[in-house]
Amino acid sequence: YNILRQLAARGCRVKVYPAKTTAHQLIKDSPDGVLLSNGPGDPAAVNYAIENIRALIGKKPIFGICLGHQLLALALGAKTYKLKFGHRGANHPVRNLETGTIAITAQNHGFCVDMESLKSIGIKANHINLNDMTCEGLIDTKRNLISVQYHPEAAPGPRDTEYLFSQFIEFIKKEKVKAQDARTRSRLGFLNTVKKFLEAQDLIRDIGEDEVTLTEKAQTIIQRYYMEVQHNQNILEFIYRNSPDKERK
Repeated sequence: YNILRQLAARGCRVKVYPAKTTAHQLIKDSPDGVLLSNGPGDPAAVNYAIENIRALIGKKPIFGICLGHQLLALALGAKTYKLKFGHRGANHPVRNLETGTIAITAQNHGFCVDMESLKSIGIKANHINLNDMTCEGLIDTKRNLISVQYHPEAAPGPRDTEYLFSQFIEFIKKEKVKAQDARTRSRLGFLNTVKKFLEAQDLIRDIGEDEVTLTEKAQTIIQRYYMEVQHNQNILEFIYRNSPDKERK
């Protein structure tokens, strides 16, 4: 349960889902982020999870640990393979390639993400095992994805890498700011469209029905702006229905 404890300690409200929960259900429930936990076996055999994760990429921040790391890599299009000697124990040195720091990690797995396959799809491997130089983590800051092969939550065990949970929270905060900006742009777009719509109506009133009946051109103007108003109104209604505080502004 230490993954849950690490998230709760950082102010998260945690909900645990069964492994076969669909991406559709998760998107419907609209969590701020998704954590893919550890588990046993060959990741390439867990097809249902790979497909569901693929559908979540780019929609929610994702943090993968151990098996979750491998499944995220497969969902991105990378490959995995079986290690000749599995990683077992609480003393595996791992280098963070971004900072150069070395952490002592706890590990328990027999499969690994192929580093070359990550390069081929443009994904950055940001952690490496110093015993056998295998991939220990990946990151995609544009889509708010992060995952590691080892156990940052290990208890008892090294605590060198607990910072990764805080990094995941930062990804969540960044995504929420982006969503808020999108809502603001939608509202501004809606107000601008209403303004254009009203201006078009005033233009037709100024023409006067005695001089020119509603011409096809004028009708087209009104119809176009009316459709834009309806489209933006639908966006705002969707945002309102899915807003946690249900405040219409």
